[in-house]
Amino acid sequence: MKAALLIFVSLITAMSASANMECNAVGCIGVPHRVLAYANGIINIYPNAGHTPIGGDSGPLQCLGVDNNKAINLPTGEGQDRVYSTVLTAITTKQPVFIRTPDNTGNCTVNYISLTSE
Repeated sequence: MKAALLIFVSLITAMSASANMECNAVGCIGVPHRVLAYANGIINIYPNAGHTPIGGDSGPLQCLGVDNNKAINLPTGEGQDRVYSTVLTAITTKQPVFIRTPDNTGNCTVNYISLTSE
């Protein structure tokens, strides 16, 4: 079942190859480029295509992105499934979301996510 879900997520993210998000100091808005879900429950959200840094000294976010400063991390825990489903909805419908990140130099994680229809 997990393998089928991973294949499904890969297909969905492949369809959004042209999507990019605009990031500022406190978050990113737009359609995520890619989502990577690990078997251990950790999920990484990639705002942009390619190797553009999203945080730290090289990127606009005040936090440090994971996976070589390219992704926002969605750690396991309460509410993860709701945030994950919102990200997948944004990708499949190509509706922009706002992903709020911490105001510090720690890892870029999701504080909250907002999806608004156009």
